[in-house]
Amino acid sequence: MPFSYVIDRERRLVLSTVYGEMTMRDIREHQTALTQDAGFDSTFNQLLDFTRVTKVSLGSEEIRTAASRSIFSRGSRRAFVAPTAELFGLSRMFEAYRELEGGEETLQVFKDRGEALRWLLKGSEAGQC
Repeated sequence: MPFSYVIDRERRLVLSTVYGEMTMRDIREHQTALTQDAGFDSTFNQLLDFTRVTKVSLGSEEIRTAASRSIFSRGSRRAFVAPTAELFGLSRMFEAYRELEGGEETLQVFKDRGEALRWLLKGSEAGQC
């Protein structure tokens, strides 16, 4: 599976990493795996790391479809780490579609993983899990 994840209950954080080629099927499987994991809590924050993606096999309609469903709840913070122009643009497209879908989580796209993690943890410390 091109996605792996770790649930850090202490920091109320899901650390998701994508490897290799990313497809719509992979996104659905990742969402399903998380929701079926007893350690998952929809109020947690998420760091979604795309630094190991080698190919994106998603079009704009698939990104819209992916954005139409979120397993995270209102108040969750989601940081996407997108180091390339392509991944950054696709992540921003996802962010725009989530907004149009009425997404209530806060989503931000970063080029640097450390900066993304600092943003997520700062929000947790402020009580904005």
